[in-house]
Amino acid sequence: MGIRPSPERLRAIRVAESKARLTTTVAFFIMGLSVVLSLEPGAAVFASYAWFVIPVGLAVGISILFFGRRWMKQPQTCPACRQSIPWNSERCPFCRS
Repeated sequence: MGIRPSPERLRAIRVAESKARLTTTVAFFIMGLSVVLSLEPGAAVFASYAWFVIPVGLAVGISILFFGRRWMKQPQTCPACRQSIPWNSERCPFCRS
């Protein structure tokens, strides 16, 4: 049996997971909305401005996914020694707290 993470680490993992879900949901919502808004109302054909709206929506969604990952991977700081903790560590590699 492995070492259980501390309550602070579990809370940090939960926050990171909620950020990941939010970022992914917003990105795919924007990408899907760009396709839906490009359809002509009442018909199953694309509007004349679809050539612009769809690529812009996809670019915005992809950039949200890309920058959202960078936002989620911000380094953690050890409260005891103030050193940066790698995102995949359970404990501080410097002071072992």
